[in-house]
Amino acid sequence: MHCSRWIGALFLIATLSIPASGQGQPSKPITNQDVVDMVKAGLSAQVIATSIEHASATQFDVQPTTLVTLKRAGLPDQVLEAMVKAASPASSGARAAQAAEPASAGPTESEVRSCVSNQSDLGKIYGTIIRMEFGSPMQSQGGTVEMRLGAPSGTKIYPVMVHFHEYRKGVAWLYRDPFGTIRCVRNGEVEYHPPTTPEEMKAAITDGETVRMAVRIMSLRAPLAFEAGSLAVSKGGLQLTTPIQNFNFSVVASAIYNVEVVNWQLHLHLVVPNPRGGSNGLRQDVYLWDPAVVPRAGSVDCGQCGDAMNLLATLVRMVKP
Repeated sequence: MHCSRWIGALFLIATLSIPASGQGQPSKPITNQDVVDMVKAGLSAQVIATSIEHASATQFDVQPTTLVTLKRAGLPDQVLEAMVKAASPASSGARAAQAAEPASAGPTESEVRSCVSNQSDLGKIYGTIIRMEFGSPMQSQGGTVEMRLGAPSGTKIYPVMVHFHEYRKGVAWLYRDPFGTIRCVRNGEVEYHPPTTPEEMKAAITDGETVRMAVRIMSLRAPLAFEAGSLAVSKGGLQLTTPIQNFNFSVVASAIYNVEVVNWQLHLHLVVPNPRGGSNGLRQDVYLWDPAVVPRAGSVDCGQCGDAMNLLATLVRMVKP
């Protein structure tokens, strides 16, 4: 069974690699739909990628939004990478023209930041760019986005994924006009993905973003009553927000004296400057409880608690000098 499958795959590769005979017509280019059909037929990612690599002609739409759609349709990353590579200029003439272009033809990071920051639907709304990812240059097809960009068909477009605070990201298309000025426009909708996993939260803090975690704090209004709150953690420090105004605080990272998890996962013990202490150096003990803790007959029940306090302690220790 495996033998016949590989023979069929090799026949497919050979068919796509050898120009059509008889009339001397070039073989039909492989399209996005052809690749989707091969995936549905059960061909391995390696076989499909190889067939794309050896094809005499391809005609792929590899715009960022299209790649997202193809990924959701089940195409492996190896196949998507082969499509993106095949969609780049492949003829010797195109490669020579690309090599002849000055290195400054593509936008620099400073040009991207300057252009995007002035866009009413990108930088002006979402703020500072934390990082960016440059995609492969594309040839303008004269579509709607290209028309808004002012890039006529056949000119080079540079897609860039820009990441903003709070895991907002969007795709900007850039084009250098005949006068050398970089033009940019948003392509698609801006995504918002708040950090949820420990890895994402750590990366967010490292990138200069703010991570907020739900906490509970003992209320002064009744014995064993809790109020919901939120602790914001960033490189700059900590900020606790609760309905109990006397318990709220905001401190810089260098002012955090101590952080430890008490009673396994029950609550987090922070020692920070007392905001009412002023220059006296008074310290304040803050106990943040797991958001799932509940009062129970004169005690507390943490049966539904998870690992929130350990994670929060890890994040605070990241910013504590």
